[in-house]
Amino acid sequence: MGAGPIWVCLPGLPLQFWVEDIFQCISDDMGVYLDHDHSYQDTSYMALVRILVHLDTREGLVESYRL
Repeated sequence: MGAGPIWVCLPGLPLQFWVEDIFQCISDDMGVYLDHDHSYQDTSYMALVRILVHLDTREGLVESYRL
């Protein structure tokens, strides 16, 4: 493994934290923030945010994150 962009899912992230500044803060703990993608389904309250992070996988992966 090496370095490269990886999509990181943030399931269950409260909607008030769906701000690019928050995405950047979260990704700073893993690597370099590149982009984000989110979807929201009002009918079933499914919310998912993904952030694209450039990281070095040789250093290991973050298994969990607390705000």
